Amino acid sequence: MSRNSLQKIPTTAQGYITNRFGWYYLLDVSLFVAFCIIFSPIGKNKLRKPAKKLNFILLSWFTMLFGADMDISLVF
Repeated sequence: MSRNSLQKIPTTAQGYITNRFGWYYLLDVSLFVAFCIIFSPIGKNKLRKPAKKLNFILLSWFTMLFGADMDISLVF
């Protein structure tokens, strides 16, 4: 068997698995990371104090996220 034919088999298998089960792999890894964060000591950390007033309203946060997304898409 030639090197090209041996290389074609795993490449074809990887393409098939990626096309058919890519969504499952993404979901599986996302759930694993969320599980690790939730049940580790990091998951007990609070992002802000409960009594502290928010600096921005919800609409402002979404506007900033949208603006950052547009900036990144223009750069890359």
